[in-house]
Amino acid sequence: LTADAGDESMVVLWDADTGQPLRTIASPHPAGVAAMDVSSDSQYLVLISAPTVFDTEDGPGAEQEISLWDLGQDGSLDAPAAVGNVPAGDVQTCVKLNRDDPSEILSNGKQRAYFWKTQLPVSREFKYYSPPVSARDFKQAIGDFTLSVFLPGTRMAVTGTVDGDVVVWEEGASLGEPTSRPSDRRAVKILRIHLEAAITALTTVGSFIVSGGSDGCIRFYDAKLRLAAWFDDIRAGPITSISFASARIPSMYEVEDPEKFIAPDFTVGTSRSRIVAVKSESFERSDLPKGGELVLEGTFGRVDGLAAHPMRPEFCAASSEGLMWVWNYSTKHLMSTREFESLEPCIVAYSPDGAFMALGCTNGTVRILNPDSLEDVHAFRFVTSKCMRMTFSGDSQILAVADANGYVSIVTFGHGRLKDKWDF
Repeated sequence: LTADAGDESMVVLWDADTGQPLRTIASPHPAGVAAMDVSSDSQYLVLISAPTVFDTEDGPGAEQEISLWDLGQDGSLDAPAAVGNVPAGDVQTCVKLNRDDPSEILSNGKQRAYFWKTQLPVSREFKYYSPPVSARDFKQAIGDFTLSVFLPGTRMAVTGTVDGDVVVWEEGASLGEPTSRPSDRRAVKILRIHLEAAITALTTVGSFIVSGGSDGCIRFYDAKLRLAAWFDDIRAGPITSISFASARIPSMYEVEDPEKFIAPDFTVGTSRSRIVAVKSESFERSDLPKGGELVLEGTFGRVDGLAAHPMRPEFCAASSEGLMWVWNYSTKHLMSTREFESLEPCIVAYSPDGAFMALGCTNGTVRILNPDSLEDVHAFRFVTSKCMRMTFSGDSQILAVADANGYVSIVTFGHGRLKDKWDF
């Protein structure tokens, strides 16, 4: 399933084998879709609309809707099975169906979480409850919410935060509150599951809840939120998604060692435009790569620098996010990459003989690089303004750099006693 936001938005149900569209929902909401989820039996699809912005006397406002669609019905999907308005005040960015009870839905924005209950087939309306959460109750600050999920096999749910915590929601009736409705939840505790890192991915597989963080780590927890396994060596950037090869995990009666960690293999996507395949057995087996296998790497951020190699079918791209790539455009293979943690590259140039590459940055830093390894040959910073233009002389011995303040700096090669240094 895919969905988009904006004018003329659409939800498309695709055939996973052929890549052909099977069914579509045209313009499900006026501004498109912000978040969606599908039930475990693939019958129901829930959508949270992108906010429709409008002007009020107190400033700009936003409206959102939640809708439930029955994918099991025959014919076209012209109207949702249930629809409701999201209360104003906190734009919802995540929505999840309860895998054990698809009539129950959980959504969250930065500050509030809503538990929704459908009334089908009696009514097309939703009932909802938003439990209060106070820093005073837990004697600690509570960061902005990121993602939510129901804990499989329980009546609990969790919501992740930018601080690496999860807020645990439990039914009021199970807490000894006889006046509570079955759908009412209470925040009962807050647990830190990622150290100084936002929770950026949250899902379930079997009886595990699985989290991914901005620290690039994956953690598996059991239904009691006890740590079962961790994958801290992926090193591909902040996690944005986690997908498993299978939704089923063998039961304790189907395995020889019930204490052994067993989970399907999985792939992770990251904000660094990388997809990594990870074998779950690598948690306990030393002969498997702990960091997984890189499946795909793309560009991310704005590409500000681009230059072609003068001798070979290669080009280099420099991203505003601090990454450089060298690609062979004949074989379409990635040759080398380098990431700069504290620099923002904005321009790149090859010397005419292909022996050097120059990289200019927004803070005025200039680096002479080896074009094959992308390792530093020399580094300068003689200005503090953005590098705007760079060019080498025909003999590759002189580099001229123009900056945003209107200056041109000249760097020459071969001066000094060693005849192998770049000098300003």
